[in-house]
Amino acid sequence: VLELMSNTTTKMACGELQQLTRNFLDTSEAAYYEIIDRKTACLFGAAIKMGALLSGASPETAQNLYDYGAALGMAFQVVDDALDYGDTQQTGKPTGTDLQERKITLPLSHLLHQGSSAAQTAVQSILNGHVISDRHVTQVIGLMQDFGSIPYTLGAAQRFADEAQTSLASLPDSPTRKLLSELTVFVVNRTT
Repeated sequence: VLELMSNTTTKMACGELQQLTRNFLDTSEAAYYEIIDRKTACLFGAAIKMGALLSGASPETAQNLYDYGAALGMAFQVVDDALDYGDTQQTGKPTGTDLQERKITLPLSHLLHQGSSAAQTAVQSILNGHVISDRHVTQVIGLMQDFGSIPYTLGAAQRFADEAQTSLASLPDSPTRKLLSELTVFVVNRTT
C-alpha cells in the first residue's frame, strides 16, 4: 500500500508539473489525456485499489478495481472540463475558468482541431491576448456550440464510463459492484 501511495503521489506531481509547463500551443488530445491520467485517474484508481488491498482482496481483484477507478477518474475529469463551459446557474461554478487560465482541456482541444480555420484563428487570438474576458469566454462557448465540442467531450466521458463498467463486469455480482456501477452512471451524467 505504501508503494502504491508513493507511486501515485509521484505520478500526480508529474502530472501537475506537466500541466503547469504545458504550452497552450500544445493542443493535442493525447497531451490532455496524459495529464488527466496522471492527476485524476491515478488518484481514483489508487484510492479504490488501496481500499481493496486493505480489505484483503486478491491482487487480481485489486487491479480490476484500480482499472475501474482510473477509468472513472478519466470520465469524471472529462465531464468536469465540459462543465467548465456550461451555464453557471446550472453547474454552480464560474464559466470559462479553464479558458481564462489558458488550460487546454478537451472541449478547447476539439474546437482548435475541428473548428473552421476562422474559428481556430479566433481562438488562438484569444489565447495569445493579454486578458481573456467574459466576452471572449462567451465567444468561445458559441464556437464550441457551432462545432459540437461539448457533445464530443461528453461522448469521450461516456467511453471512459463504459470502460469503467467493463472493469466492473469482471468482478463477482454484489451490492458493492452495483453501487460502483450506479456511481459511474452518476459521474458521467452529473450537471454540477
